[in-house]
Amino acid sequence: MNAKKEKESSGNQSLIRGLTLLELLAKFPNGCPLAHLAELSG
Repeated sequence: MNAKKEKESSGNQSLIRGLTLLELLAKFPNGCPLAHLAELSG
C-alpha cells in the first residue's frame, strides 16, 4: 500500500470518527461533557 493511499484512508477514518462524534453529540440536547466525549472517542 503506497503512502498516498494510506494517507487517504486515514483521512476517511478521522472523517467517519468525526461524524460519529457529531451524531453522539446530537443525542445530548445540553451538550456532552468533554470527559465523557473523550471516553467515547477512545
